[in-house]
Amino acid sequence: MMNDTSRTGTPVQAGDNVPPGRIRISRFLYAVLALLFAACIVVQVLFAGMGIFKDAADWELHRAFVLYFDKIPLVLFVLSFVGGIRGSLRWWGIGLFAMSSLQYVTALAFADVWMVAVWHPVNALLMFAVALYLTRRSRGWLSGIGR
Repeated sequence: MMNDTSRTGTPVQAGDNVPPGRIRISRFLYAVLALLFAACIVVQVLFAGMGIFKDAADWELHRAFVLYFDKIPLVLFVLSFVGGIRGSLRWWGIGLFAMSSLQYVTALAFADVWMVAVWHPVNALLMFAVALYLTRRSRGWLSGIGR
């Protein structure tokens, strides 16, 4: 009985070395984390807005919250190998990590260079777009469809 496909695209049987459950679980986690990353970006923007429009003390929420989700793209990249995920869904994990690293550069290293710092919110929008793309492409794995 075919339960899944391996990284090479060949059918994985219940008795094969690669457990089909590992692939399904990895893909499910990938989809959940892609969605979580997109949601975290929304919360991050909310915290930035609170720091700007409500109370400057709330800016610390924006600065601290990123530490809870900035490594998710690396986990997506690792899960892409474990789950046999190929193509753009694999490589956008590294792309998002690079974009996340760029956020630190634009906010910290070049905060006084406005021509660089102004790209911080633009990069956040691009990260959100990529996270939505990954979420849309992997949403079938949340229900077990599109194994």
